[in-house]
Amino acid sequence: MIDTASRRRHAAPWWTALVLLLAITAGLAAERPLVAGDLVQGDQSRLGTTGEPSPVRADSATIAGTLSDRLQVYRLAAEPRITVIDFPSLATQAAALNRVAALTELEGAPRDRLVEPADLARLMAPYGRPPEAFYFGHDYENAKLAYFFSLARGRLTAAEQEIFDIALKVRLIRPIASGGYSSAGPPGALLTLSRLTVGSGGEAQEIAVRKAVLDHELAHGRFFVYQDYPEICRHFWVAAVTEQERQRVREILGALGYDSSNEELVLNEAQAYLGFTDAAFLPVPFLGLGAERFAALRAELRSRLAKYPVL
Repeated sequence: MIDTASRRRHAAPWWTALVLLLAITAGLAAERPLVAGDLVQGDQSRLGTTGEPSPVRADSATIAGTLSDRLQVYRLAAEPRITVIDFPSLATQAAALNRVAALTELEGAPRDRLVEPADLARLMAPYGRPPEAFYFGHDYENAKLAYFFSLARGRLTAAEQEIFDIALKVRLIRPIASGGYSSAGPPGALLTLSRLTVGSGGEAQEIAVRKAVLDHELAHGRFFVYQDYPEICRHFWVAAVTEQERQRVREILGALGYDSSNEELVLNEAQAYLGFTDAAFLPVPFLGLGAERFAALRAELRSRLAKYPVL
């Protein structure tokens, strides 16, 4: 566990600066934050009553390159067990999924109950990023979604209710006799990204950033749906990465708000950042490594995972 002062000392300035730039240029400060009054007593037994869109089969390049002002739902053409939701803004993405992130990965948040909106803002405050722009994308295995919606029965926000409806519709989750929810079928994943405002670069720059975000999230998708993918990553993590380097990763992830005591989460984030996040959006100092060492580790990880398609 890393304290708040250490988080500020070790925080990766490239990431913080980029998030804050996006938050400012998107005008997020003008958007009203979620408050307790936004909670609704939703009927989670229903399906298809909110007009949620049907999933469209598409490849990752099409998803990243399609800029829409409406929420879009996709099934990944190369791996139908992966569902991708594309939000019209970072703020709408945050409203729908920040409480899921808090339950599953935010440092300091409880793992056995949902946080209230005011508590969520407090938990995110030390990291210097507004809740509306805390994440560029989200990734959840279907079992974690089922756990969230089981805890949230009758206490979803309108935005969370829409995600619940979609998760049922695409069969990521299913109701069970106890009144809660479980995974529906084999391991599956929900990944998300959103429209971004990135300054003067226009649509080409926005698409480039969206592709980097989606590539990162797709690495998580592979981690969730391919049976021995996590074990290959785990062996790489122990055999190829030194303890000093592993500790550096934990510190940086803690600085970004991840629960750095969760080794499975650390492993998943490490493989996504180290192996598959575009280097233009992930400078070499992420691991405190020289360029040669960074490139060697990336090549080694990709070699070990070569049997899996780069989605």
